[in-house]
Amino acid sequence: MQMAGRGEGEGKTVEALPPLAVAFAAGIALARLYLAPVTWLAGFLLVLGSVTLWLGVRRKTVLGPMLAVFLLLGALSLRIAEREIHAPLENFLGRQVVLSGYVHRVQSGDDKRVVFLFQVEQAAFPGEEPAKVRSRIRVSVFRPPAALVLTYGQRLRLSGELVVPPGQRNPGGFNYASFLAGEGVSATFAVGWQAVEILPGRGGYFWLAAAEGARGRVKEALTRWLPPPEAGLAAGLLLGETEQLAVPTEEAYRLLGLTHLLSVSGVHTAFVAAFALLVTRRLRQKLLAAVLAAVLVLGYVLLTGGEAPVWRSAIMLWLVLAARHLGREGDGVRALAAAALLMLFFRPHWLFSLSFQLSFLATLGILLLTPRLQANFSRLPRFLAGPLAVTLGAQLAVLPLQLSLFSLLPLLSVPANLLCVPLVGVFMWLGLLALVAALFSPLLAAPFCLAAYPVLGALNELPNMLAALPFAAVRPPPLPPVVWAGYFLLLGLFAGGVKICWTRPRLVLAALVILNLAVFTPFWGASLGGGSGRPLEVVFLDVGQGLSVFIRTPAGQNILVDAGGGRPGSNFDPGERIVLPYLRSRRVASLDLLVLTHPSEDHHGGMPAVLSGIAVRRFASNGETDDNETFLAVRELLAAAAVPELVLSGGDRLLFGENVVLEVLSPPLEKIRHTVDDVNNNALVLRLSFRDFSLLLTSDAEREALDRLLHQQPGRLSADVLQVPHHGSRRAMSAALLEAVGAETAVISVGRNTYGHPHAEALLLLQQKESAIFRTDLHGAVTIRSDGSGWTVEPQLSPAASDGK
Repeated sequence: MQMAGRGEGEGKTVEALPPLAVAFAAGIALARLYLAPVTWLAGFLLVLGSVTLWLGVRRKTVLGPMLAVFLLLGALSLRIAEREIHAPLENFLGRQVVLSGYVHRVQSGDDKRVVFLFQVEQAAFPGEEPAKVRSRIRVSVFRPPAALVLTYGQRLRLSGELVVPPGQRNPGGFNYASFLAGEGVSATFAVGWQAVEILPGRGGYFWLAAAEGARGRVKEALTRWLPPPEAGLAAGLLLGETEQLAVPTEEAYRLLGLTHLLSVSGVHTAFVAAFALLVTRRLRQKLLAAVLAAVLVLGYVLLTGGEAPVWRSAIMLWLVLAARHLGREGDGVRALAAAALLMLFFRPHWLFSLSFQLSFLATLGILLLTPRLQANFSRLPRFLAGPLAVTLGAQLAVLPLQLSLFSLLPLLSVPANLLCVPLVGVFMWLGLLALVAALFSPLLAAPFCLAAYPVLGALNELPNMLAALPFAAVRPPPLPPVVWAGYFLLLGLFAGGVKICWTRPRLVLAALVILNLAVFTPFWGASLGGGSGRPLEVVFLDVGQGLSVFIRTPAGQNILVDAGGGRPGSNFDPGERIVLPYLRSRRVASLDLLVLTHPSEDHHGGMPAVLSGIAVRRFASNGETDDNETFLAVRELLAAAAVPELVLSGGDRLLFGENVVLEVLSPPLEKIRHTVDDVNNNALVLRLSFRDFSLLLTSDAEREALDRLLHQQPGRLSADVLQVPHHGSRRAMSAALLEAVGAETAVISVGRNTYGHPHAEALLLLQQKESAIFRTDLHGAVTIRSDGSGWTVEPQLSPAASDGK
């Protein structure tokens, strides 16, 4: 790239925006992997910036140095953002503090808990003078008053412990700390209502308060004039709020690839822009009309909460309006690159946000693939060719991300979008009219809400009908990265206009051979059997107060023991949020065996999601039943998939290859009865052995069951690694048990609880035996690998693995 005249230089800089945006994003991603100090980054940036400036003055090629400069700028922006987010409160973390500030955004609320983002202005230790700070935290207040209504700007004083949010606690799992950092949040705070004091006055910015008030009036009008299902859907489509959306409808939209309609994005902003331009088109001053349209779009951005997709579409719209006013031809890809640079410069953590990634990938697919696709649809009617090309372009671009994260291929996505997007367009016109009317009075919004009712009914019923079809979506097996590399290569060639001749038999044959090798090679080792030098791998997933253990044998067989469970009163699904993401990250196509140790909510709570999300070849349990909703769902899913079932009892042995044995020690064939807790005492106790290595899984077995084993078969309890029974309950642990097991490593699967797990007496017994203790609440997931003689322990939250004996 040569630096010529002023106009030519500016033009070439604009042309370089896409690679510069990619370099900036790459810098952010690298800075997350490699913690380079800010001073180093700033020093390298100064040197490279000087070299780039010198080359530019001498009219030399500067694209390479500019890419390096933007790479460093991206890395530096993330480092600075992290410092701004975390530094103000770092001295207060993990301690009792008193915080003063105001409510930034209410995220959810009911009679049990209200959750909101809180802008901290002052922080102090109890009894000390407050210090001025500027930071944002996420607050959960339990048992709030029924009449409590929190809004933006409400001043509060909070007393409690400031907690560091957890990072990635499971391999392939959700990084909560990174997610909160994307919202500018540095810490979490959970207190009862007695620790909250309402202060007089208001805080924050008047335009955000105005947007909050407007959003409340719009929601009030929707709730007043529409039935609950349609009102919840209208709030999702118009404002991006899905809190009141019916669960079946939300699931149907997800299965059909329609979730982008519930997240305010380009589709919505385009209708808002068209509405704004329609309102201002009678103005003779085109500049004034464009400015007013831009202001109205900004108002909509603030009204909907300013998430990444709506900012992306708004910035691109503003750039297009500016280009038209200046008499220049707009370029979608460059506008997209400029939007990415602006957004990531101010919010670098957005790069790791799923909504940001999906929004930019879908837009890029529309910009690059739509023209080529439309040319191939020339024989179709124009009213169908255009929407079909746009829908297909977006779907092809987001497909790899969608499959890797959700293992879901929505087969009806294209027809569903073709049917629903026009209906959303009709609703948006009526919804925007209702929105404007509601700003003055909810009564004025009535005719527009009532007119939108049948459209909302169709948008509610149609996706539910399509999602109910057996072929609405499929879950293909995980694919290796090389397949996706080939996929993007083909998309790139297609977008670039390269003609690929598929009619040549040799090319077709070669492509099929390469594809088959790429897909099936990762599974050959498992298919051919044998140890092949692979270790036995056992992963205790961090599912909170529950248990879930993944086992992969040296022959590549996959076993899952239990699947955790949600907290009482919580809608958190560990199967959907923890177990399935882990299995997808390991590219597990199916489970050879799914084991339920006993019918307890904290062990089978995640199983419905697992059974719905991945193929299961065999299911094993102790044969006990329960009548709670989750267990009945497990039974229904097993029956629907015709999964063969095994009822295990003491003395049974399951062989996996030549050297891996899963031995059942308890319960006996005649179940244990009349104890303090028969359900726990009849839990499966399993001994996993691989050559000279062994591991004892005790599940929730308590003293009666374990004492029986100590009395009848103490020699079969010995193991190198012990899963501490019942999350460390003192009713399960005893010195005699530890003596019989002789484990040098102990793993406690435990989370926040009100039972006192793990009990101090249990921990003391382990310490007296000098066992290495690993706890999922402290260490996250715990991975154990053995070659059949020694073993290693690798906790997720520890910087290095610990060697076993």
